[in-house]
Amino acid sequence: MKTDEYGLEVLQVDPPNTSKRYSTCGFTHDENRDQESFECQKCGYENHTDYNASKNTGLQYLRCPQKSKISGVQTRREASR
Repeated sequence: MKTDEYGLEVLQVDPPNTSKRYSTCGFTHDENRDQESFECQKCGYENHTDYNASKNTGLQYLRCPQKSKISGVQTRREASR
């Protein structure tokens, strides 16, 4: 696997509310989602539900520090040791 080759780990992202939470302001509500349409009930942002959910998933991923043999960048986890 490429992840093994580059020393990366695969993390599971917790999916609840990724399609009901606005990725920028963080407001989460059942009425934000109507089938494939997303509209934040707090700020009025509109877009496709899957696009907004993918941004939430990506943000969760970015918040999880990873180690990579190729980056040379110290992760938050390593920095706290």
